[in-house]
Parts: sequence; C-alpha cells; structure tokens
Amino acid sequence: DGLTVDDEGCLWVAVWDAWRVSRYSPDGRELMRIRMPVPRPTSCCFGGESLDTLYVTSASVRLNQASLTAAPQSGSLFAIRIPGVRGLPETSFAG
Repeated sequence: DGLTVDDEGCLWVAVWDAWRVSRYSPDGRELMRIRMPVPRPTSCCFGGESLDTLYVTSASVRLNQASLTAAPQSGSLFAIRIPGVRGLPETSFAG
C-alpha cells in the first residue's frame, strides 16, 4: 500500500492484507519482513529525532468481526525501532 525510503535507498512497503511491512533493495530483492499484529498495514514513514523509528499505520475498514477479534489492534499506529536503519529527512514545504 504505502511506502517510504531509507538512507540506503531501500523501499519499505506496507503490504495490505499480508500482515507485514517489507524492505526491498534498490534492485528489487526483498531484504526483510516485519510481521505486524494486523492484517492491513496501510503506510509507513521514518520519524523520531534520529529518523530511526519506522511508524506504520493500519486499517480496520471492511474487516468482519472474526478478523477484528483476531487482530484487535487493527486501525492502530505502530512505532518500530530497527537497529542500523534510518530514514531520509523530508524537504520542508516553503509555501
């Protein structure tokens, strides 16, 4: 679904309906999977003072009651520290 880029040029992708966020190298190889406690991660970005925390949003839309019972944190925001990985600073909008 949504994605961000780290300081090594790797893509971090929130994979809808797959219970994970994946990191891909610039040449497209999957380098890492982070298992999420929710089926529908929606987007991700780096933040924190050192850009070393990956923030992941998630959705609860169109999940039936059984799915919501299995994943009660659906719709939550998650903060994940990943050692050795940092995001890129964003360019400020001037106007």
